[in-house]
Amino acid sequence: MDNEDLIDEMLSGWQSARPDLEFQPMALFARCNRFVILSMRQLESTLADRGLSVGEFDVLSALRRSGEPFMLRPSQLADRVMVTRAGITSRIDKLEEHGFVERRRDPSDRRSEPIALTKSGRRLVDGALVAYLDNQKRLFSQLSSTQQRQLESLLRRLV
Repeated sequence: MDNEDLIDEMLSGWQSARPDLEFQPMALFARCNRFVILSMRQLESTLADRGLSVGEFDVLSALRRSGEPFMLRPSQLADRVMVTRAGITSRIDKLEEHGFVERRRDPSDRRSEPIALTKSGRRLVDGALVAYLDNQKRLFSQLSSTQQRQLESLLRRLV
């Protein structure tokens, strides 16, 4: 192999140490894991340039995707960004502190204050989304459109 990497080296070592075992699943997992780690660093950097963490971007994105009036209850937000109810509170607090979201009163349910995306939050998430997608496009640019669709299909099947 002319372009061996650390994963090839690890697999070679295991194949020498345990030739009785099949290491293809380990190779797939290691490559997927490595891709996620490297790509997340780049995506985090893209968002950090706009003053956002990935978690904050997730909250703003969930609100933006919800459509007019861009408002969800904290429990709905937690479900949509796949964090606990307690975990969503700190994200909301920080975004509210910066004026990107606001808590609204709901006269029909005083137990929960819906979270609304502000105009500045909408501008921020819309701009960040363009940069985020450009970065993802670049990350997958080594694959043709057909290969990207095949990979997406295979990963869907695994998940």
